[in-house]
Amino acid sequence: MHFASGDTSEAADILGFSFPGTSLVSTSSDPNSTISNVNFTGSSATQEALPDELAINVPAGASNAANAVANDSYFQFSITPNVGYELDLSELAFQVATASPGAPNNGYVVRSSVDGFSSDLQSGPIPTDYPSYTLVTVNLSGSGFQNLLTQTTFRIYTWLDTTEPNPAAACDDIVLRGTVVSVPEPGTWILGASSLAMVVISRRWKR
Repeated sequence: MHFASGDTSEAADILGFSFPGTSLVSTSSDPNSTISNVNFTGSSATQEALPDELAINVPAGASNAANAVANDSYFQFSITPNVGYELDLSELAFQVATASPGAPNNGYVVRSSVDGFSSDLQSGPIPTDYPSYTLVTVNLSGSGFQNLLTQTTFRIYTWLDTTEPNPAAACDDIVLRGTVVSVPEPGTWILGASSLAMVVISRRWKR
């Protein structure tokens, strides 16, 4: 599995998809989180049944980045921390290629549920044709992707400006990096604060 380098002091691979056969089930995940399969729910794009990659049939209207978003030309996946845990994300990485050789203009867009899929986390061209992939890395170290307690969904949109009747893109080796850490129960915080208060009061009385 291919992934990008970054701040590796604590971050680890907490989710991975490498698409063995035509499976859309995660191939690795953190035990303290729940992962959805890759899916096309609500999307106008569809999966093409090709082995060992995620082949995506791009709808005809998705001829540029804006139209890809407007036409819901995406696939998506989700990660949810288990009860008592939170997500601190650092990076999303994936491989992408066009499966329609010769398409003059094509690209990808990444969005997330953190802001209701309202803005691009990153967008760019797809300069390579399958089976030559381009590695894409998306920085998730900002505050919006820290201390996540509920489900977070990522959508990867693809678009191709081509006259080919069935334009397609391909993705592989999706990796989400970060940490899944335990969150102290409210009672633990209250007990700790009470103990600290008693220590402070005791020291004041002694003085």
